[in-house]
Amino acid sequence: MKLNELNCINENINLDEYIDFREKVKKQMEYPEWLGDLSKDDLIKLINSDSKIWIYYLNEEPICSMMLIPSDEKSLLKMWI
Repeated sequence: MKLNELNCINENINLDEYIDFREKVKKQMEYPEWLGDLSKDDLIKLINSDSKIWIYYLNEEPICSMMLIPSDEKSLLKMWI
């Protein structure tokens, strides 16, 4: 499989589908907490403040997703990073 063979959606994300996919992936993970538990409302707030979500599909099935949450020094200090 090659990345350029996948269909990438990064606008008008179906958040319910994204959350379902995330939960399916978490069930297969040794450390599911790494994916977090952001609610639909949390995701909407993040997207409206410059966060981005990408979902990659193969034959209309999601196979990978990514999320970018911008940060600044204040937010990193708050998280002790």
